[in-house]
Amino acid sequence: MKKFFNKIKILDVITLAVIVSFITLTSLFIYSSDNSTLYLSVRTPSGDWIYPMNIDMDFVVDGEAGPVSIKIEKNEAFVVSSTCSNKTCISAPKLKNHGDWNACLPNKVFLSVEKK
Repeated sequence: MKKFFNKIKILDVITLAVIVSFITLTSLFIYSSDNSTLYLSVRTPSGDWIYPMNIDMDFVVDGEAGPVSIKIEKNEAFVVSSTCSNKTCISAPKLKNHGDWNACLPNKVFLSVEKK
C-alpha cells in the first residue's frame, strides 16, 4: 500500500480534483430547483401534447390498445386508468420532478416531466 501512495503525483491529485469538481457543478446545475414551469409531455401513436403541471386537469389520450386516462393534480401527474393488461403504469409513482417519466408500453403512451 505504501508503494501505491509513493506513485501518486501532484498532477494526479489535481486531475482528480478537477473531475470531482466538474461532476459536482454539473449535478448542481442539472438538479437545482429553479422557478421554471414544469410541463407534462405526453407522446402517443396519434400525436404529442404538452400540458402545464400547475393547472389541475383530467384528460384521456388514445393509445394503441385503447384509451389512457391521465390526471394532473397539485403539480403531480399520474395515470388513472388504462386498457392495458398489466396496469404497471397505474401503480407507478406520481410524476412531479423534472426528468420523471412513466410509460404504458402496450398502449405506446409515454409521459415525462420537462422544464420550459
